[in-house]
Amino acid sequence: MKLGIVGCGLIGGSIALSLEQNHSISILDTFDNLEKIRQRLPQALVTDNMEMFLKNCPEVVFIAVPGSSVIDVMRGLSTGLGKGTIVTDTTSVKAPITKAAMEIFKDAATFIGGHPMTGSEKSGIEAAQPLLFQNSVYVLTPQENTPQESLEVLIRIIKELGARVLLASSDVHDKITAAVSHLPQILAVELVNLVDDLSSQEENYIALAAGGFRDMTRIASSNYLMWKDILYFNAQNIADMIDLLEARLSAISSNLRRGAIDSIKTNFGQANRARGKIPKGAKGFLQSLYDLLIMVDDKPGILFEITKSLFEKGINIKDIELVKVREGTGGVFRISFESQEIMNIAAQTLEQKGFVVLSRDNDQ
Repeated sequence: MKLGIVGCGLIGGSIALSLEQNHSISILDTFDNLEKIRQRLPQALVTDNMEMFLKNCPEVVFIAVPGSSVIDVMRGLSTGLGKGTIVTDTTSVKAPITKAAMEIFKDAATFIGGHPMTGSEKSGIEAAQPLLFQNSVYVLTPQENTPQESLEVLIRIIKELGARVLLASSDVHDKITAAVSHLPQILAVELVNLVDDLSSQEENYIALAAGGFRDMTRIASSNYLMWKDILYFNAQNIADMIDLLEARLSAISSNLRRGAIDSIKTNFGQANRARGKIPKGAKGFLQSLYDLLIMVDDKPGILFEITKSLFEKGINIKDIELVKVREGTGGVFRISFESQEIMNIAAQTLEQKGFVVLSRDNDQ
């Protein structure tokens, strides 16, 4: 099948790398990126010219550009696509994009919104990888009048990526992602900012902000440019979720101030039960990391010994943190890996070198 990809960064590039063995790939991107893309995808037709891209007659087109550029791309595509062409996007907000697509394409092509619920801290074609979508959720948002045959074609292609397809309406998708993705991002950012502001009065706020705080706020490091379009297109839903959470926090604050501590027990119980329902092993926007805790002596070169041992085994470290216990008595390194399998190999390697290694339950 002939596939077209507009925008060949992390998402578009990963789609191309994953599907290039079984499909003919055409890529439309800016001039500055063409050589880098050709190096990663030498078999693909790579161009910065819309007319040349359309001449290759793609049967399915993935629009993998930032949300603010999607509508302009759709307008450019609409003049040259065949009636049976399937067009999908990869943006995180669906309702406004879908509404625009219905007006632009009309009967010229079939638009089916898409949202791959995976990603990476890195960006660009250099960060693209063919296994990015493995075991991730990929949401498709067909309309009531979407031809079933077109939907089935797109579902088959998404499954080739290794993703699990979930169908939802555009409006429902945007409300759900506002709650489970966009609100957590805002919370992480503002929680870190709160502690940072408080640390101007007492520096130990930052000194004590490790462990659970660090894990909970990992996504606070996300790039604003990536989130700007999401906040713009889904502003109302995000604001609604903030209001709902604000009401819940206000109730807890009131109970704390009047000493009704036991009333908060139900909050913990509900959260414990609800979190147990979250699927394990499925990737979200930021992949889970698998941690080892390494007990170390306080001596020069100890970090070099650890990293050298892992390097010799070809093991890649995704993240590392030193949790200092006390001067002269040693401490603990928290080292993160991409998968459970890699973590287990790392643990075995370090134990053979004499290190005391503890694994941490990453679902806690």
